[in-house]
Amino acid sequence: MQGPSVRLTAFKDQNAGIAYTAAWARARAPKAYGGTIHSTRKAGAYAKFRFTGRQVAWGRQSPSTLMPAI
Repeated sequence: MQGPSVRLTAFKDQNAGIAYTAAWARARAPKAYGGTIHSTRKAGAYAKFRFTGRQVAWGRQSPSTLMPAI
């Protein structure tokens, strides 16, 4: 039995389609996809990402002491 087809697309964190609030900082991260990451510890900070589709997954860096991605 086959399920529906799935297409995965990865975007670098500095993609122009992602809009971060000023609370976010960009840092070099050689092991990250694209070599950089954005991070924040400020409550209420957010990022906007427009896409066409039904689902999106957002990853985060370990360790688990960092704020979880939603």
